[in-house]
Amino acid sequence: MQSLLLDGFLSRISPKELLRIETEASYNELSLISDDSLNTATRNVKFSQGFKFDVHPHKNSISCLDLETMNSQFLLSGSTDSSLKLWNIRLLQEKKRTDDYQWQGFYHFKREHLQSVTNLVSVPRKTIHDFGISHLQWWPFDPGMFVTGSYDHSVKVFDTENFEQVFSFDLKNKVYNFDINATGQHVLVGVASESPMVKLLDLRTTSDSHILKGHKSTVLSVKWSPTDSNVIATGDILGKINMWDIRRSKSCVCELDQYNTTGNPNPSTSPVETVKAHQGAVNGIQFNELGSKLVSCGLDEKIRSWDLTQPGGVNELLNFGPLIRNKSHQYKKFILSPSTETDLQFLLFPNDNGELLVYRLANGKLVKRLTKGNKVNLKLNSIVYTGFSSATYITGDSKGNLDVWGPQSEYEIHQSEGETGCGEGSNVLDDINDELIARKKMKTNPF
Repeated sequence: MQSLLLDGFLSRISPKELLRIETEASYNELSLISDDSLNTATRNVKFSQGFKFDVHPHKNSISCLDLETMNSQFLLSGSTDSSLKLWNIRLLQEKKRTDDYQWQGFYHFKREHLQSVTNLVSVPRKTIHDFGISHLQWWPFDPGMFVTGSYDHSVKVFDTENFEQVFSFDLKNKVYNFDINATGQHVLVGVASESPMVKLLDLRTTSDSHILKGHKSTVLSVKWSPTDSNVIATGDILGKINMWDIRRSKSCVCELDQYNTTGNPNPSTSPVETVKAHQGAVNGIQFNELGSKLVSCGLDEKIRSWDLTQPGGVNELLNFGPLIRNKSHQYKKFILSPSTETDLQFLLFPNDNGELLVYRLANGKLVKRLTKGNKVNLKLNSIVYTGFSSATYITGDSKGNLDVWGPQSEYEIHQSEGETGCGEGSNVLDDINDELIARKKMKTNPF
């Protein structure tokens, strides 16, 4: 660490590169930071952030979250009781862009962190939807509009400024998930619903006539490719993941096969056999930023990573371990950390038992297993990233709570008279020693 700081001070590495290194290191220090009781429980730890929610988020389970990406400032939260709230997670006068990070002398590199979460708008239950909100999403190019989907069979478009409904689509089936194409080439919304047919809604013409046929059961998850405006992926309740090219008459390009590990898929010869990506329903899928990789989760409690650069999509056979808990037939929003902020990309999975699991995407290794203390079994349903190299995330749980997870502490090295600099550093060494002792115990008694 000292050599890195010296390199930064001597301009051998840029401040942005140092920020990248520090951000990656922050993922090893993640912790729950929105609970004030933690400050008294761990007196030796200096928490870098203290979050205050001015009102209790929701009375019932939070089913979905989305943070607009233009400024990473406005957060939408939807509940199973059909209520909706708009939050300001970064006050304008406190907001700092990534380019505004500062050197604090020789020994300390400081980033701006979130300071408060303020409720701006509260929409009571049964106001905009008759039943629970299953998914919501900001318009990718402008926070002036957002879209919601509900179990009342509707997908609705809203104007953010006055919170008025602009248009409503009747899908005639429960809506589990939808995704807005973010490439800018068109304004289609792919919808996963109780129907086996995936509908594409055109927000420009308000048409819902384009249908993708190929699934034979309820579709739980849908995601557009971030780089190709014509490619979309869907996952259904039977464990199938279909890749579509909407330009083709036969739109389904391929079905991902969990046994395809070489790039040479063998088609099933028996009419009874079907190609599956998971042994349970697929309720979550995410692309990486390049669109070259797809990550999926299923009710078989597995996470799979797929290489889409090879024919048919190849299962990369990454083992994410036995800690995953995922048993609900509803969309599960997990998240991939921005690849531009760290050398190694991370996957954060909100578990059904209330844990937040942090993995390295490259090899499936568990980096952190985060818990909410004594608040166990509060299922985490959704997660968003707050941006700006903060390594800070917000989750919503089954009791209507919003929780903030971020770097646990900032170890500062001070240069002053009579100060050796070993005070804070000794805590780090103690932690490393404790970890080595724990690993030795695990080798002799893994249980």
